Amino acid sequence: MAKRSGRTAFWLGFLVYAVSFFLSFVGGPGVYTPKPPSGADCTFDWFFFPWIYVHWHSMASFLTDAPIENLSIAISGWINPVFFLAVILQVIGKTPRLSKVLRYVTLLMLPFSWVLFLDQHVYPREGYFLWIGAMLLVLFSTELENRQFQMESVSP
Repeated sequence: MAKRSGRTAFWLGFLVYAVSFFLSFVGGPGVYTPKPPSGADCTFDWFFFPWIYVHWHSMASFLTDAPIENLSIAISGWINPVFFLAVILQVIGKTPRLSKVLRYVTLLMLPFSWVLFLDQHVYPREGYFLWIGAMLLVLFSTELENRQFQMESVSP
């Protein structure tokens, strides 16, 4: 039973994670488009920003023009790839220690997107909150599984 509920939490979280990419991610005065950007829009923008910036300017200007903002965008762009790597390792189950490290690295990367919100004068919307909640559900589904197993083994 414990294994099933952990698996259900994992797949439910993964489904919500996928849906969050189609919802509005940010809003506010810093949004200059007719429709607020979706999670997919922000994901692609944040992931490709460092390469586009360096292509237009230089690596030196990337680190000197607005270092906090630029590094925040670069780190925010890597949240999804690190999350996917953590999920793959979690599903495979051969490297639980690395999976756990990547889980916490993903969590530590999330506040960098908050710097972007402040810098670009936007606020998070429903897609962002679902994205975070879904990632937490997926990443900690094994902990839920383990906790339920412990509770079942203790109760008579």
